[in-house]
Amino acid sequence: MKHHKRLQLLWFASVLLLTALSLAPFLYLQAQLTPEQLHQVVEWLGDRRYLLILPTIVLLGLVAFASHWVLEQLWGPIGQVAEELQAALDNPSGQQIQTSGATVIEQLTTQLNRQIEQTVSLQTRIATQVQQAQSTLEREKNVLAALVEELREGVIVCNREGLILLYNRAARKLLGSEGSGLGLGREIHQAITTPLLGYSLNELRGRRDSGRTNLIQPFTFWQGSRMIRAQALGVLEPSGQLGGFVLVCEELSPRPESHPLGMLEQVQQEKRRTSIGGVRASVEMLLDFPEMPEEKQRVFLEAIHSHTLQLSELLESTTLHTPEAIKAHCPLEPTSALDWLDGLLRHHEGAPPLRWADAEGVTDFTFRVNSFLLNQALSFLFRQVHQALQISELECRLHREGRFAMLDFSWSGRELPKEELRSWLGAPIESSDGASLSITEILQRHDAEVWFEGGDQSQQHGLRFFLPAEASTSTVQEQTPLSFGSRPIFYDFDLFEKSAQSPELLEVPLSELRYTVFDTETTGLNPSGGDEIIAIGAYRIVNGRLLENETFEQLIDPQREIGEASVAIHGITLDQLVGKPLVTEVLPRFHRFAEGSVLLAHNAAFDMRFLQIKELSSGIRFKHPVLDTLLLSAVAQPKQESHSLDEIARRFGVVSEKRHSATGDAKVTAQVFLKLLPLLEEKGIRTLQQALEASRETYYAKLKY
Repeated sequence: MKHHKRLQLLWFASVLLLTALSLAPFLYLQAQLTPEQLHQVVEWLGDRRYLLILPTIVLLGLVAFASHWVLEQLWGPIGQVAEELQAALDNPSGQQIQTSGATVIEQLTTQLNRQIEQTVSLQTRIATQVQQAQSTLEREKNVLAALVEELREGVIVCNREGLILLYNRAARKLLGSEGSGLGLGREIHQAITTPLLGYSLNELRGRRDSGRTNLIQPFTFWQGSRMIRAQALGVLEPSGQLGGFVLVCEELSPRPESHPLGMLEQVQQEKRRTSIGGVRASVEMLLDFPEMPEEKQRVFLEAIHSHTLQLSELLESTTLHTPEAIKAHCPLEPTSALDWLDGLLRHHEGAPPLRWADAEGVTDFTFRVNSFLLNQALSFLFRQVHQALQISELECRLHREGRFAMLDFSWSGRELPKEELRSWLGAPIESSDGASLSITEILQRHDAEVWFEGGDQSQQHGLRFFLPAEASTSTVQEQTPLSFGSRPIFYDFDLFEKSAQSPELLEVPLSELRYTVFDTETTGLNPSGGDEIIAIGAYRIVNGRLLENETFEQLIDPQREIGEASVAIHGITLDQLVGKPLVTEVLPRFHRFAEGSVLLAHNAAFDMRFLQIKELSSGIRFKHPVLDTLLLSAVAQPKQESHSLDEIARRFGVVSEKRHSATGDAKVTAQVFLKLLPLLEEKGIRTLQQALEASRETYYAKLKY
């Protein structure tokens, strides 16, 4: 509605209202007075009765003025502000709201313009940060892609649904071909069609659901003429669920044409058919024509002799080649016995049900097994036993005696006829690539034996399988979930680049630099999730000497609760921190303590992340160069499996009496660093520049929190 129409409508409504108010007293008097009384009142007023209209006229004027003021100073400007504010929000270009009106409208406009400026500034910062994050992410992705691309092994990364997210050139060479299913966004089952893939992925999911930590499942399969060994590695989400998997593949050997069992059988079957047909035809001719001349009989007898020799050779050839063919179609992988048995129990379907007896008393060990084929063979035997004896349950036990693993399956009731078992052992089981192997051949491939247990006088019967066990479980790798027993190891690609390093400082020998070796204790392990610093401890190293008298030690009030798991590690309770300085008071002091030095810590990115988060609130930014004994240890001793502070200290004979306290850990870190310096020098790492560059190349520097 336009402005003048609003004014007319308001004026008309005001006139009606005032007219009604003016007439109301007269109508009321007329209703209450008699005609004689009303006539007397009119005579008494006389000519003054027209003055009664004057208040109405004045009121109408006031209403007109008020209406005009409301429309011009309030109603109209508010509408303009609303429209311009909507435009500013829809198109955040920083355009100011331009309007005039009452003082309150001008004040409102001023505040809104200030909010628009802040919003635009915030959006600009967010856009810049998003662009920087995207640039960093793209750079890290390119680094990862470059690393993966140059690997000799084929690498395929998939999400939990099995869609391919990344693969390298080696994977394309091993698995790809024209028309193959290998490609970004495609399902991995289109590229790898062996049922072993689905079996292995189900194993990973089942282990994770049952709380097992071994999230690596090896399997071997044929891809065309290549035998490929693959490892499926589970990738965990922060929630602990299986978020995807990585396949690492390598070619073991090309498949010789004589190895495929199916092709061998086809060739031999054709030769057998020809030889038997020749023998049969020759015999029939001799029987049908008994008066055949001796010369012709000799021809048929020689043909029979030739065909029987060929059949003999075929039988001998089968004996020579079958073990090799079986090996090709039943490859074995080192497997944790507990993981294998757990998978057998989870995947067993139908009758009879399996019950794992004495589960807590089983110790883990390793054996070499083809889980896919062995589990199929056992499931077949279980079904046959159930059908023959109608048993209600099989009890399963697993233990080790010497170099053998004993796998027992027992039941109560009737004894199993030995002839039945012998016939079942000849039953065919289809391998992952379609070849047919008997259960006996599968057991022979595993160097396994099967015995009867029980007898006529016993009510408890069973089957015992003997499989060779390996000396240890060292070949089975496990992923250990992150625990609060130690802080997480992570690294930030930007840690070095954020340090203010002068060219002169970079060329200073490590032994001549001044260091501030520090450590923090925290309420938890998640700096981005609200955890706070509760203690900082530090020592100084000058000219290669640990100055034990120059220390920094301060407890800090986090103004929040401390996790029980954290208290169990460092022993600092909230009662000890009440009344202590806040972190915003402590960081300026620590910054002055560390001035002019190189910051040094173990797993430095963890501590630096807490300091970086407090930059805005404290106004303190640590631009110091940063060295990390975790990375330096990996540089100096790359063949060591562990680079935890405890393990490095043990290797160097460094003893700490105050482990898991800020000052105690800082002192151990300083002593460890001084032990590392000679080892680094032997590797040609003498300056700060060389130490930083070498640290960037370690495995741990590729990890990101």
